[in-house]
This record gives sequence, C-alpha cells and structure tokens, in this order.
Amino acid sequence: MLSKRIQNRVFWVGAQNPDLRTFDVVMHTDAGTSYNSYLIVGSEKTAVIDGVREAYATEHIAKISEHCDPAKLDYIVCNHTEPDHSGSLVHLLEMAPHATVLCTKAGSLFLKKLVPRNFKCRVVEDGERVSLGDVTLRFVQAPFLHWPDSLFTFAEEEGILFSGDVFSFHMAGEGLFDDEIAWTGEMEAAQRYYFDTLLAPFRSYVLDALEKIRGLSIRMIAPAHGPVRRRNPQALLEVYREYASDGPVSDTPKGYVAYVSCYGYTRELAEEIYRAGIRNGMDMEIDDIAEVGPERVAEKIRRMDAVALGSPTVNRDALKPVWEVLASLSAYDARGKRAVAFGSFAWSGEAVRYMAERMGRMGFRLVDTLAVKLRPDAEERRQAYALGERLAQSVRE
Repeated sequence: MLSKRIQNRVFWVGAQNPDLRTFDVVMHTDAGTSYNSYLIVGSEKTAVIDGVREAYATEHIAKISEHCDPAKLDYIVCNHTEPDHSGSLVHLLEMAPHATVLCTKAGSLFLKKLVPRNFKCRVVEDGERVSLGDVTLRFVQAPFLHWPDSLFTFAEEEGILFSGDVFSFHMAGEGLFDDEIAWTGEMEAAQRYYFDTLLAPFRSYVLDALEKIRGLSIRMIAPAHGPVRRRNPQALLEVYREYASDGPVSDTPKGYVAYVSCYGYTRELAEEIYRAGIRNGMDMEIDDIAEVGPERVAEKIRRMDAVALGSPTVNRDALKPVWEVLASLSAYDARGKRAVAFGSFAWSGEAVRYMAERMGRMGFRLVDTLAVKLRPDAEERRQAYALGERLAQSVRE
C-alpha cells in the first residue's frame, strides 16, 4: 500500500505485513497486521506519529519522502516505544538528526536503550500542546496501555486521536479505513481478542484513559495497528468502556472451576467444588479445559473473583492444557484472585503442588489444595466440597 492521505494535513506512512501469523509470540494474527505511522504536515512544522518495525524502515522513510523532506522533520512523536513502533526510529533519525523526539518520561528511558545514537528528546507532560502552525498536538498520558510509556496524541484541528495500541487490532489489507472494509463478526472477534490478550490486565487504566479523553471532539481514531476508525469513533469508545468494565462483580462473587481429567476422577472433584460454590452464594461456572480451550478459559479467569484449577498427575506433572491456561494469564490477571488447586493421581501426585506453586508466584491468593489418589471416595468428595466452601468464604473475607 502506498502512502495515503487520511485527512487534510495528515498522511498514513506505515507498513503492512499480510503474511504474519504470530505477533510477539503471544497473539495469533490470521489476517496479518499493519504498523501504522502518520505524518502531519503543518503550515510551519512537520511531525511523524510513531514508527514501524525496523524491517520496514526503508519503506516508511520513502513514504514520508512523498510529502516532505525527511531531513527537515521537526518532531517524531513516540506514543509507544515498543520495537514494532520504534524500530525504524534509528534510521529516521539518521535522515533527520535535528528532529526532536516527543515522548513520556518512561518512553525516554526506554528509547535510551532502544536507539543506539544520540538524539534530541523532549518529555511532554499531560495536557501539554505543541504547535505545528495550523495544527496543534495535545498530549494525553495514558500509562500502562500496555507499557508504562503509553501516550495519546490528539490533533485538535483535525479531530484525530492517535491512540497507539489502544483501539487497535491485527489486520492487513487494501482498505485503510474501517468504512472501506466489509465489517464482519470475525473482525469484532479480532478486536475483542486483541483487547483480551493485550489490554485486559489493565482494565482500570483503560477506564482512566477513556475519562481523560471524554471531552475531546474526536472525529477519527488512528491506532497503531489495523484500520483507521472514522465510521463512528464515539461508539468505539463505548465498546472499549464495556470491555474494560467486564470485571468481577462484588455483590455476587464469581467463581470458576476449570479442569482436565483423563478418567473422570479429577472431574468428580471439580463438580463438588462447583456445587459448594453455588450453595455458598457464588455465581459459578465450570469447564473442561480440553473441551473449551486454554485461551477461552484464561479469558474467563480474568473476569472471576475465585478460581479452582484441577489436573491429574501424568508423568510427574500437570497436563499441558493447564500450563497453557496459566501461560495465557499475566500477573495482573492473577493479582489478588482467590484460588485452589486440586487433582487426582496414581502414585507420585506432583501436579497439584506444581500448579499451586505456579499460581502463587503469579499472584493468586492460594486458599488450599487437594490431591486425591485415583477415584475419590465419599470422604474425599466431601473434602472437595469443603474446599469449594473455603474458596467461597475466602472471597468474602
């Protein structure tokens, strides 16, 4: 895709990778991705908003050259310094050594390690404005979306919010704008998947950022990945508000039992824990991880107050789907959630201990554990029920 004018003085000068299928190890990208960068040509000064992955630096600079001399760039705004947005920066600075990089304090510290050369850097404060002549850039600090450095840049006269990774999702294609694309359920799912994978651990920060931009006259949202959103940007803000509000409900605690079971023995324990949770006033769900998949289980765990995780011991370990669930969660997802670990075993029984150790290191608040040899008898089922009771009671403590 060539560079493209997105509005008046603003141009898309990014890059696309339609063949990418895994992003940063942790995300599936079945439709590829884009690395969005924007050029603003003001009446007095010019600015680039974010860069691209280093492999696309030559293409990126060529697109900038279509509209101005890169050597005469005045500002390079780094909304987010992760290498998929800052990788091209060292090459752009070689072309524009007099340009000033604008970023947050955290961003400046990261860039010192990411860019192996001296450059002019200016830390912008929350609410600060920088004039390009007939365009004014207003900066809104939005930390932990999803790094400490994250920043929104609002082009006031254009009504464009440059939002970094927020409001992004992974997709490459010929259409630059959301209203040039046949919007499908798959795209809605990709948008939610992106939020759940990247931003869900920072829900409170998302809500804070939405409050900070509530009064802005946003006519278009230009994210770091995926299409530019001009169809109904206000509706997108509300969608994100719904995503970020989808957390635990305090008046009716939510509990979740997730397990794998080879012969049904661990499932029997899971069902007792589930039944105890319901009878102790919790809103409970139960899933076999092998049936619904680790990613779906991890997504549910993020919205729960209490979690019971179960696995039999096989070859002196818990089964792979359990580890995939935990690998899909961050310490932010786990922090403070009450949890128990349980499972059946034949002779060695390490799985429950290993699960408990891992969950504890992640930040789950371990209430107790239960390991049962082979098929649980009536007394052991009562112990599982009591474990569920303790889990439910711990949420109210």
